[in-house]
Amino acid sequence: MTERMTRKEIIRKIPGKTVESVQNAILKLINEAGDCFSKVFKSFTCDNGSEFAETSSIEQIVDTKVYFAHPYALGERGTNERHNGLIRRFIPKGTSINEYSIKAIAKV
Repeated sequence: MTERMTRKEIIRKIPGKTVESVQNAILKLINEAGDCFSKVFKSFTCDNGSEFAETSSIEQIVDTKVYFAHPYALGERGTNERHNGLIRRFIPKGTSINEYSIKAIAKV
């Protein structure tokens, strides 16, 4: 997740590219952050991948707006795309994330 105003990036290792994995990771982050979550994450933008299908339900739990980018509109998620590029310097596209420990991902 990338917070647009501060450019802070949170990277988490999740078990798979599923709705359940994404939802559980976000809910865990909300629980860890408590009341601070909505103060740090005023909004975030997801792409249209099926793994983000239930993300808008988060608006019912916290005071954070969830937006979805238009298909093929990378400019609507510019900060996120920039951070993805930086992450790919350490974790190349196509490389299994299973090869990396949680500690290694935190270091990135």
